[in-house]
Amino acid sequence: MPAGDLITLPWQVELNGLLMGETVYKVRSFDPWAAPVVRPSEDARAQAHGVFAGRDWLGERLVQLELGMLSATYVDEQAARRALAGAWQPAGEGETATLVWMEDDGARYCLFGKPRLVDTRVEPRLYSVCRFIATDPRIYSALVSSASTSLPTATGGLTFPAVAPFVFGSGGSGGAIAATNPGTFETRWTATFTGPLVAPTLTHTGQGKTLAFTGTLAAGETLVLDSVAKTVLLNGTASRYSWLTATSQWFTLPAGANALQFGGASGTGTCSVSWRSAWL
Repeated sequence: MPAGDLITLPWQVELNGLLMGETVYKVRSFDPWAAPVVRPSEDARAQAHGVFAGRDWLGERLVQLELGMLSATYVDEQAARRALAGAWQPAGEGETATLVWMEDDGARYCLFGKPRLVDTRVEPRLYSVCRFIATDPRIYSALVSSASTSLPTATGGLTFPAVAPFVFGSGGSGGAIAATNPGTFETRWTATFTGPLVAPTLTHTGQGKTLAFTGTLAAGETLVLDSVAKTVLLNGTASRYSWLTATSQWFTLPAGANALQFGGASGTGTCSVSWRSAWL
């Protein structure tokens, strides 16, 4: 938009505790849905036209936010500029920030990445251009979904001595988790096993992939799984990646319905899974 145009968007954006939009900071231009960078992996055909089709991977997503600032006094204007620069200062090594926004339909989304310095201009009106590098190209729901279940328990069966005809039970109950991702792209998740549990497992039934562990959790102990970092932490701190069996496979949650199954050799513990819906 032209620098002097005061038309604003009915969106709100938040970064590091600073709220922008419908405040002294007016959102003039913001397009977080711009396509992320694509990293192609085609190989040239030797002595022939064309290439061998490879898999396309997604790189970073570049987001630009343009703000107009309307302050009552020069002192207020300078304070607003300092607050904006502080919120958008670059993150430290290995650190990421969360950019959250609410669109005009009330839906809330977020991106994870690194802010860049603000470019502020004063002519013909005070406005700033802010840039954000989403290191994870997915656009996530700002709301975290979660579900939990207990270890399956056997039901029915026979009591001996038994007399024919024999009636068998349904086999078991519990252990199932429905993890629905209403977005358009696969998403990551975290899971927490809580003891007492022996050799817990978590399976994506649709993909046929299972994470199985050999260890034992005492009552109250937890084993936290992070599918992004692919870590396995006892009580959230001590690595127990060595408990992961050789045949285990990590999985994601594709768009749509995902059926997960919690299991274990024995115990009365629980499993909880958390995730965010994801879009491109």
